[in-house]
Amino acid sequence: QAGMVLAAHRRQGLVLERRLTEGDWTTLVLRKPSGGHAG
Repeated sequence: QAGMVLAAHRRQGLVLERRLTEGDWTTLVLRKPSGGHAG
């Protein structure tokens, strides 16, 4: 399932920063890429 979740978030422009696995659980840490746009 983590692969499908990651793919869906990547389509929205997020990038994987860290993937943590603890037993059967996987935590995906995602972030917005730094695009150099001031906001």
